Amino acid sequence: MIYDAQSAVFDLSLACAWEAGRLSAVSDQVYVRQILALRKKAQQIADVLFSRMLSRAAESGKKDTLDRPEEFAQSARKELEQLGKEEWEGLLQGGKDAETLVMALNRTGWDTIGQGEGLMRLAGEASCITGEVMTETEVLVRAFLKENYMLLLPLLEEETAPLAAWLGKLLLLYPVPQDYLLPHPQLLPRESVRFFYLDENWQRAAFDGAVSLGLDSSRQADFNCVMERILYESTRKEMLAYRAALYGETVPGDDGGPKGGFMIRSHLVSSWPTLSLQAYDKEGKKLAILRMQHLAGETLLCILDGIPARIQVEEPGESLQMKILHKDYEVFRSDAHVLDLDKAGSGLLGQMAKRLGKKAEEIDVLTFVTELLTTGERTVFEKEGGK
Repeated sequence: MIYDAQSAVFDLSLACAWEAGRLSAVSDQVYVRQILALRKKAQQIADVLFSRMLSRAAESGKKDTLDRPEEFAQSARKELEQLGKEEWEGLLQGGKDAETLVMALNRTGWDTIGQGEGLMRLAGEASCITGEVMTETEVLVRAFLKENYMLLLPLLEEETAPLAAWLGKLLLLYPVPQDYLLPHPQLLPRESVRFFYLDENWQRAAFDGAVSLGLDSSRQADFNCVMERILYESTRKEMLAYRAALYGETVPGDDGGPKGGFMIRSHLVSSWPTLSLQAYDKEGKKLAILRMQHLAGETLLCILDGIPARIQVEEPGESLQMKILHKDYEVFRSDAHVLDLDKAGSGLLGQMAKRLGKKAEEIDVLTFVTELLTTGERTVFEKEGGK
């Protein structure tokens, strides 16, 4: 909750965003399985890293430090910081000793470390390690992964890719119910347009709600912080690339700036489903469209990669039409449905010849059609006075 001291009001918008993200995630069974599989694999990597740190200490003749947890943790921290890429990957591959300890941890639970002798017996050769050393190593591993989470990216790429794609659509509000976006119809009455900023704090709260599934211990909460950092960067990229991939467009770069957009409710939306749109920032740069979708028959939502200063909405190119631009249009109608094409002075062709500076006999069918042909209508919304 956010407390506004001036108005003495609690702002629950971020709480609603968190719930919207969580409810959207829970309703998608595929996503639930994927997020749990990612968390399980990340925890297995942490287990292996934890056990291998103990094994490497024993193998390198450092058993005399195992009864001094602080010295052991300092030595292990230096060793982790000096690991190269190949050594890091080899460390995570584990071995027989690592598998023994990981199996023991999985059976007894990570949060029970140091609380009894049972785990020491299950760990086989690691039974000489005290609970204090294991606790120090656990803290070390958690801190190391938080600081160096980028090392996990290549190991978790297969699991993060589909999750980032789903979460990217969440940042574009695809799975969010329309009632969350437009809680009352009068906020967007018929034949109206509303412009908005896309609050990144709201997006992040929805993201946090979606990745919070299945947290039932402090250990999982810690690793969820690591997973969030890995997923959020990938999710931002997927958010920018989603529409570009659908239409073969260039993926815009992530400048980290705010996003804007608008909603239109008009019969034009239903009449022209392929409504054309161009948006430009204050410097005249064309903004990429991140999402453009019909929410209902007459409602169109558009999210842009930036804050627009000028938006140009046009009828689709195929909507060419015939139009008579004359103040006395009714003069050319001999009845309700028939145009008076008389080449005399009062007829349509006669008036057209006069305006074109030609003789009425020179007006043929091609000239007539060309003069009446007009492209689709265009409406421009332009930002003025910094508003």
